[in-house]
Amino acid sequence: MLDEPDGSDDRVPHVGAHAASCLESPLDHKPSEEERARTLELARYFSSALVVPVGSRGTISTSFLDLQRPSPDNGLTALAQLGVFKLDCGRAIISLIDRSHQYKISEATKTTSLLPNSPHAPSDGLFLGFRALELSFGVCSQTVQVFTSDEKRIDAPNIVADRSRCVIRDFCADPNFSIGPYVWFRYKFLCVVNNKLRAFDNQEIVDLAQVAFSIMSHIELLKTRLESSRAEKLVRGLGSFVAGYSGLQEQQTRSSAESDIGEAPNHS
Repeated sequence: MLDEPDGSDDRVPHVGAHAASCLESPLDHKPSEEERARTLELARYFSSALVVPVGSRGTISTSFLDLQRPSPDNGLTALAQLGVFKLDCGRAIISLIDRSHQYKISEATKTTSLLPNSPHAPSDGLFLGFRALELSFGVCSQTVQVFTSDEKRIDAPNIVADRSRCVIRDFCADPNFSIGPYVWFRYKFLCVVNNKLRAFDNQEIVDLAQVAFSIMSHIELLKTRLESSRAEKLVRGLGSFVAGYSGLQEQQTRSSAESDIGEAPNHS
């Protein structure tokens, strides 16, 4: 998640969840078996989330001058907005993250509308929108491994990280991110962002986990619907093939019978 600049020169303490300098990028290491399994499982959700993997379409643009497209799924947008209100933050982004890219499948603020071309509050529009970004962009590359490791745990004054959460209390206090506009709170697919320094208590972690669970349930439903639709089309195709073959076979039999009649000997 990214916090939009407000035009001020003053540094605003940023709070979010991701582990920063204490973590290493997975791009620098051979992926573990668990990471391979995670990315393989993730691929099952791409079609249901209307994501086209970058490897199948070439290079991507990371320019923020590009048009920010909203999510094609209003359900995901509504769930992202629920995260904003539950955590009283400014912005939420839902992502799918593989070994090389992060796919932003939904983004919402407090004034994001579910209707197309609807107005929003000033400085409250989409910042990233529906797009793919290089994994090296932001801090995902340094934090995704904490969610797939039983051994990677961090309990420091500015960073708390384990398999359930990764919290950076103040990005301005970390030299690796103090010059960037990053504000993250990540729980699996969900990130929420705020521009005020704050502590996330256990209840807020529970609230965020509940929203993340709802998001996963929705994506699972999308996947089930897609698989059901594909199975239905397959059955229809097989039915049409069988019906067409039977019709062709019947036509060939009839033609053969007519031919035999036409060639019958005349005994008159």
